[in-house]
Amino acid sequence: MGALRGEKNIVGIKDSTARLENITAYQEARQDFQVLLGSDHVIAGGLALGAVGSITACGNVFPSAVLQVYAPQPGTEREKAQAELSLLRGVLESVPGKAVAIQKLLLDILGVVEAASPVRDAAKQLTDAERELILTLLSGLTAKLTLNQEIATQIKARLRS
Repeated sequence: MGALRGEKNIVGIKDSTARLENITAYQEARQDFQVLLGSDHVIAGGLALGAVGSITACGNVFPSAVLQVYAPQPGTEREKAQAELSLLRGVLESVPGKAVAIQKLLLDILGVVEAASPVRDAAKQLTDAERELILTLLSGLTAKLTLNQEIATQIKARLRS
């Protein structure tokens, strides 16, 4: 972090370590340094410490859930929105090494991709058992998404069809 003090051409970093103490270390090295979070699990904590944004996997699949963490509905605590986002992120982490394939499957399930999209081919990297696990996780998750009812409704509708 000390090398940042004299480096004026670098003004920020995306930190995907999920270690919130890094934000403080970057800021101690340079007060003008901007941090983007790369882990869905720490967005609320990172924002509280001064991170300026995030670039995460859930941002691609569930952008409205990420937005809930940034701007919770009135009367909602940011931590509750973070908890729901972490539940959604858990689905992406449910099969080790296949987060990208799961992400593509979720985009297909949510109806984001066209029928002939190459995204559907990427989702074929999952075995039938892995797909079944993801569908089961999604089905169980819908009741827990109280802030993200739109996502829960989309999942329920797609799982029925």
